[in-house]
Amino acid sequence: MIYASIILFCIAAILGTSLIYNVVADKHLPKALKTIHSIIASAGFILLVIYAIQEHFNSYYLLFSVGCFVIAAILGVVVLRKYTPERPNVKPLALLYALMAVGGLSMLFVYYSLYLV
Repeated sequence: MIYASIILFCIAAILGTSLIYNVVADKHLPKALKTIHSIIASAGFILLVIYAIQEHFNSYYLLFSVGCFVIAAILGVVVLRKYTPERPNVKPLALLYALMAVGGLSMLFVYYSLYLV
């Protein structure tokens, strides 16, 4: 289950890179790309939460990763709802969202390397 979560988050990160590029360049976000990114990231998050509950949050790295992804999910919803190329004030939220998602994925990699290898 953790392997599927990591794979889904990596795919979502690849798609998210394209989305954050469009935000920084003040371009419109493709609706299909937003939808696919959201579905894949949500599926990865659900699998991660199920895994963490089954493992009783046995590591602070796992707990930190889930926390980062919770914050990233909230920021992602806010950014996707409020973003238009005419609103440059959403860029800092989009960059914070990307930072939290990368932090969550990084902690997930640390957890994997310390506890599962």
